[in-house]
Amino acid sequence: MHKLCSLFRQPSPVLLFCLQAAIAIGLFSLLCWVTIRHTVGEIDEHLFLKVTQIQHLPPDEIPARIAMDTSDDPENKRPYGYFSPRGEHIVGAFETLPSKVDGKPFNLIATLGHQAGDVQRHYRGVVVRLPSGGILVTARSTDGEGHFDKVLLLIAGGSLVFVLVIGMVSGTLVNAAAARRLRDVRRATQQIASGRLDHRLPLSGSGDDIDNITAVVNSMLDEVERLIRDIQGICAGIAHEVRTPMTRMRGTLETTRRRTMSVTDYEQVIDTALQQSDIVMTRFSALLRIAQIGEAAVLARKSPLNLQDVLNDVIDFYEAAAEERSLTLELLPCVPAIVNGEADLLFSAFGNLIENALKFTPPGGAITVMLHQRDGKVTVEVRDTGPGIPVAERDLVFLPFYRAKHQAGTTTTGSGIGLSLVAAIARLHNANVSIREGGPRCCVAVVFESGMHIHPAGASREEVDCKR
Repeated sequence: MHKLCSLFRQPSPVLLFCLQAAIAIGLFSLLCWVTIRHTVGEIDEHLFLKVTQIQHLPPDEIPARIAMDTSDDPENKRPYGYFSPRGEHIVGAFETLPSKVDGKPFNLIATLGHQAGDVQRHYRGVVVRLPSGGILVTARSTDGEGHFDKVLLLIAGGSLVFVLVIGMVSGTLVNAAAARRLRDVRRATQQIASGRLDHRLPLSGSGDDIDNITAVVNSMLDEVERLIRDIQGICAGIAHEVRTPMTRMRGTLETTRRRTMSVTDYEQVIDTALQQSDIVMTRFSALLRIAQIGEAAVLARKSPLNLQDVLNDVIDFYEAAAEERSLTLELLPCVPAIVNGEADLLFSAFGNLIENALKFTPPGGAITVMLHQRDGKVTVEVRDTGPGIPVAERDLVFLPFYRAKHQAGTTTTGSGIGLSLVAAIARLHNANVSIREGGPRCCVAVVFESGMHIHPAGASREEVDCKR
């Protein structure tokens, strides 16, 4: 019983074909049976109509009527027979009284007539005892209907065979194509499992369910490859970032152990070691911050919020720092734009962008924040008058611990995690972060894929467009 249930839960192609064949045979058989029964019903109705017509005639007129109908039917396609109450033949093509006299239609084979060449015919007839006592036999030839039934069965059988052959051939071809695609998928999966993370499952281009599932799996593999590469980059970055402060701290401690130093010198060494350990802890805290961004608790806190309010808070927070560096920090006037997000995370992301701009913009420069919405997308841009980022490095700077080459030899401090944090927060909010063309300047754009635009009363065209 268990095997039978398993068979129907996971039917094989052969079982499915057998079921389809059985259904097709059943439908053809039902069609033939209904057609034949309909034909027989029409013949029976005709026979009872003739019996009714004869019954309504006076008894002395019945023989003459039957004789006239018999003479009008030389081929005996609708023969009659009239017999006395004792079964003696009186008139009609039937000279022998059939054994059934129960008024129910039946099939019979008879040879009527006395001419050479008369052949046996198949009839559908009925024998009825009339009120006058006489016995009436009336029949109708079914040779034509029999021929039609044979042709119908031949056509139905041929059609059935044709359908089964077409179904078998089509099923074989479809099964072979599906098996070939599955083999390709299996080979691609084996290559991916062997370490070729850049390999993808093949698409047939038909757009069917298998292609849709394959596309989803390929998207998942793209994300897995990106995550693994990020992990590799993070590991390399951790090794690089942690090695330098740890080497300095170890060198300082070894030097201290070999020399005789005063209490003040020991305190300076300890302070230096603490500073280096703080640098290491800062790196790991930033990594932990990135790891915690995608947690379910963060996702649960997302709600509709006004990006203009978030940006105003960020500007207010960093305005004093900008004044200390003799920089201009402003948010261009724009209408509110609503997105679904988490306010603290977005504040952190935009704050990191402004912190970077504050670090690399020379005194007297300007930092401009823009908010606009076009084609259903909300865009936040942070522009500064700093040195900018080379085109070749605009994707790399979003990797953890990566530092642009123009930072080499500068005294600018940082963990190298800021833009990685911005990218992680952007992904959480279904947004993309990129560095756009700005000539010698730097322009970082965060584009949210969907948002709800609000037009406050009195907003000007310039405020709505926020054009550069």
